[in-house]
Amino acid sequence: MHIIMNLYGGAAAGSRCRGMTSSAIIQIENISSGTAVSGDGVSMILLVTALKFEAEPLIRHFRLKKDMSVSAFPVFRNDSVALAVSGTGKVRSSMAAVMLLTMFASERKDTLLVNIGFCGSFSADNPPGRLYFIHKVSDMDTGRDYYPDIFPGLSLPGASAACYSHTVGAQETADSGSVLRSVLCDMESAGIMEASGRFLESQQVLILKIVSDILDPNIPDLSRLGVYLEDRLPEIEEAIRTSLDANRGCCGDLFSKESQTLKEISGSLRFTSAMTQQLEKEIRKAVLDGVDPIPLLREAGTYSVSEKTEGKKVFEHIRNELQKRAF
Repeated sequence: MHIIMNLYGGAAAGSRCRGMTSSAIIQIENISSGTAVSGDGVSMILLVTALKFEAEPLIRHFRLKKDMSVSAFPVFRNDSVALAVSGTGKVRSSMAAVMLLTMFASERKDTLLVNIGFCGSFSADNPPGRLYFIHKVSDMDTGRDYYPDIFPGLSLPGASAACYSHTVGAQETADSGSVLRSVLCDMESAGIMEASGRFLESQQVLILKIVSDILDPNIPDLSRLGVYLEDRLPEIEEAIRTSLDANRGCCGDLFSKESQTLKEISGSLRFTSAMTQQLEKEIRKAVLDGVDPIPLLREAGTYSVSEKTEGKKVFEHIRNELQKRAF
């Protein structure tokens, strides 16, 4: 087993911003000090790394402290940044992402999920130490492809990632054709994308990967990898700033009326935070497809709900109607 392949993770995201005006653009400040200010609210930045040594430079940079109340995964946080060390593999990365999202996403108006770590490359065209964002993720087990949006203004080079559930060995390297040789390989990206799709819009996910090696079977020099990560920290922070900018600018003003209407009816309909987040996602999709969801939400607000089971039925009705009308 190649130890280096246990480090691999990757995926990416961008922004599907339509109708964004200059007034919607905001400035992100003081991320490393623990205060990510965006417009009229405070953003929550959720970081997932596979291994502790990947997390350590980020913990120092963002001045995070360990949250002793969490036992499922090691979690480090400040007021606006939370980091979970997931362990290797797409199942663990998915579980860690879901944990962070359920713990923190409902607390803030803006949430950005960021996966940071190392990846392998099939080709010397992607040299060790280079930082990429991933604009396509292919799950090599299921055959499913994920296509995150691309953030405008993101200056990093982009790449595709092939996500494996095992370490990539000599056979995959020998069998890789021109297509595979043009992509990076990892073990976490599909899990991050699958988990984020349940809670967030694609512009709320950013996955950054640093090439560690060209599928070198030798045990990696962790000190060298640490230098790679330390050197890329300014670029990582700038990418987070750019992503928060695009995310807030895209979604803040564009969906404000719909979000306010949903907020007004959620309490009386006994919606949970998870239900509200899912409807928020469906509402944004509907608006981008030219559907006005406000009449449907106002009609639902007139329903009498006395039990959570009744609220769930109303939730399913709204979700189904939004999906039907958008389609």
